[in-house]
Amino acid sequence: MGSIYVHIPFCKKRCTYCNFYSTVNLYDIDSYTDAVCLEATRRTTFMHTRNVDTLYFGGGTPSLLSAEQVNRIYDTIASNYNLSNLKEFTLECNPDDITSDFIKKLKTTKINRISIGVQSLDDEILAFINRRHTASAAIQAVKMLQDASYGNISIDLIYGIPNQTFESWQETVQKAIQLNIQHISAYNLSFEEGTEMSCHRGEAPDDDTCLRMYEHLCGCLESNGFEHYEISNFAKPGCRSHHNSVYWNGGEYLGLGAGAHSYNGNIRLWNGEIHKKNKLLCWQSEQEELTEQDKFNDLIVTALRTSDGLDTHLIAPVYKTNFDRTTEKLKKEGLVKESEGKVSLTKKGIFVSNIVMREYIEV
Repeated sequence: MGSIYVHIPFCKKRCTYCNFYSTVNLYDIDSYTDAVCLEATRRTTFMHTRNVDTLYFGGGTPSLLSAEQVNRIYDTIASNYNLSNLKEFTLECNPDDITSDFIKKLKTTKINRISIGVQSLDDEILAFINRRHTASAAIQAVKMLQDASYGNISIDLIYGIPNQTFESWQETVQKAIQLNIQHISAYNLSFEEGTEMSCHRGEAPDDDTCLRMYEHLCGCLESNGFEHYEISNFAKPGCRSHHNSVYWNGGEYLGLGAGAHSYNGNIRLWNGEIHKKNKLLCWQSEQEELTEQDKFNDLIVTALRTSDGLDTHLIAPVYKTNFDRTTEKLKKEGLVKESEGKVSLTKKGIFVSNIVMREYIEV
């Protein structure tokens, strides 16, 4: 099975921390939809399968799309791929886009999972990171979706934000649990060069405080019925993100739209930014063919993110000796564990996962 990701790069305003490809120039979203549909018809041979079991519209702000535009992209994909076993169709939304009218239009699409960019439930933090919504608006958006019978809702949260206190984070986590949602993704803020947030690096909570925030999050969510199935992701039973699991399990995926990435096991392909050619919106793409070393390193940085861990039978013989040696070293340090032919991170290893992965990666 394969997955398809559609990138919608448009934003009404830019968040201070974001380094994903986005633009506040809304161009003509209808013309962008046409360009995505054209790409969908031209990339039908990239994946080795035509069977698609997840669709994901990310951004940017996909909730700026109209229902007609969503359906046009869906119908184009359906005419070129087999969606008969589609498990999950996710739309990322900004809380303030979720209105009664929006939900009414949403019901005319096949979207069955909503991912809401909440980020914080502290109004001062939301203002600092330049989000468009308030905490109460985010809570209201979730309740409106639940009242409309949407039973697969995820929210994103961020910790380690400059001037964010441990107490503020505790309150956000508690409010998130009270929402009675199915999935939470929580990320330690990274300071990407070129973002406005990078200027505030010195104001961020220290590593010990970030670790306390993460441990508090894990403890609270696990004690309230969430499964910690990936470093940054928590789900109620049966509600893991099928789409993101494709990435972590090394599956094939096709990325459509400006800034989107694709992978088929042998080739990694990425799209550039929007430009115009003969008055039409378009983007160029680049690709690289993966070496065996690339594939090994990809396996490390994806599989080790999950609670299921890395199946050691997938390690190519040429890398097995070094892999086993590194595993023994990291086990002694309490950073990884091994069981039934799988290596996974310990709780101690999760927070320093980048360090653990660097130990394994072949250069």
